Amino acid sequence: MFKVLLLVLVIVVVASILSNGWLIFSPDFHYVAVKYGQMPGVHYLVVDLQESKTLFITSAEYDTPNDVKAGSFSPDSAKFAAVYHYSGPRTWIGVWDIKTGKLYTTRTRNHWTTSFSGVFY
Repeated sequence: MFKVLLLVLVIVVVASILSNGWLIFSPDFHYVAVKYGQMPGVHYLVVDLQESKTLFITSAEYDTPNDVKAGSFSPDSAKFAAVYHYSGPRTWIGVWDIKTGKLYTTRTRNHWTTSFSGVFY
């Protein structure tokens, strides 16, 4: 009985972590992005699971404290996007190249959103 309760607890915790965007796997399961840092100043740490090494940490557009709101890998697992909100309301989306860890492109929206529609294309 205890093992069953423990298993249910683990499943609930993992489901909560995944649904809140704290842990995001790439479509090919080669990479994982983990929310990293303390508020204010939470970003995504992107890790290569096969090499067991950190590739890069996302950053906000400005150097002011800001917490990442959402993240997503591209369908081909080649890029990672992170969403940050600013007052106004304004959304800034940074897209990083997985292989180089460099900021590849950015997008802005004149409203708050966590949608990645059109970001990777």
